Amino acid sequence: METPPPQNSSTRELTPRRASDVKPARLSWLIPSWLPANALTLIAGREGIGKSTIAADFAAQATKGQLGAPTRVLYVAIEDSRALVTVPRLIAAGADLNRVDFLDVTSHGQPGALDLPRDMQRLAALVEAGDYGMIVIDPITAVLSPRLNPNHAGDVRQLLDPLAALAERHRLAILAVTHFGKTATADTGRAVLGSAAWSQVPRSVLAVAADETNGDILVTNTKTNLAARTITRPARIVDTLVPIPGAAATRVGAVSWGEVTDRDARDVLEADQNGDTRATRRGVDTWLREYLADGARWSTDIKADASGAGWSMPQVRDAKTRLGVQARKQGSGGWAWHLPGTDPTPPTTNAAAKPTGMITSA
Repeated sequence: METPPPQNSSTRELTPRRASDVKPARLSWLIPSWLPANALTLIAGREGIGKSTIAADFAAQATKGQLGAPTRVLYVAIEDSRALVTVPRLIAAGADLNRVDFLDVTSHGQPGALDLPRDMQRLAALVEAGDYGMIVIDPITAVLSPRLNPNHAGDVRQLLDPLAALAERHRLAILAVTHFGKTATADTGRAVLGSAAWSQVPRSVLAVAADETNGDILVTNTKTNLAARTITRPARIVDTLVPIPGAAATRVGAVSWGEVTDRDARDVLEADQNGDTRATRRGVDTWLREYLADGARWSTDIKADASGAGWSMPQVRDAKTRLGVQARKQGSGGWAWHLPGTDPTPPTTNAAAKPTGMITSA
């Protein structure tokens, strides 16, 4: 057996740490259940829906002391012009621009771009020296090193894990803006572009969805394992005139927040190819679970009864997949469905079964 090479102790060490030496702590919130003060938060939604405007609004609130003590913000805006877009957007949000710093990157004297995790130590040193309370990265995918694949969980974690550790170590709120892909789903973990790790590492995920009924948007904390509850607030992006020195004023979007609602951004995100909403999926799931609660039922009966209850077979088949319902061929009697752990044999003969030699689809 080949002996593994010795570990280079000067660069890597494995050190046990006794649990009693770790001081218990609690996650503190700048915005309760939405925006943690010392963690990574993801703002995700379709392109052009207002995610960057929301990030600018949070940054402005931080500089004005509306989220605690006034704090400095390091603003890493990759795709938008600072002069034409980001600064007017911050002005429209009422930010104290003296508390906002942009990040310039040079490589061998030439303009460059932030490259993470390659620049992580430099970023950490900048945070420590600058006494920042918030970092905005818009979009987060633009700072991922070109050597890493945004679709691979291990590569994504090389970016996000150090950022999350930086936020915790320096009691720093990091806001990362990202896009949903084109896949229609209300599962915001799967909706984010690339690997699901994009939404697994952040402590909070704010999903932004368009409300087609009134032109507003809905913002929901769809990752709530550390939050007290799920909270949704409607918002509207309103045109705001921003004065430009020596020129005509320009119109920039700003966020106008509404009151907390019992709606959910996931309710207006299309769930699947059938176009079902989250509420619809809950309904058909409940119906099928109750229908099969006492044991197996013939698929022909399910089709007839589902139609009577107002559900289509594509909807019921999707529910079958979500619930892990199992289908089993019962001799010449056709197919029967049953929930895991329940009796797989239907209690009666399937009168609607096709003649022997013909197979009824599951």
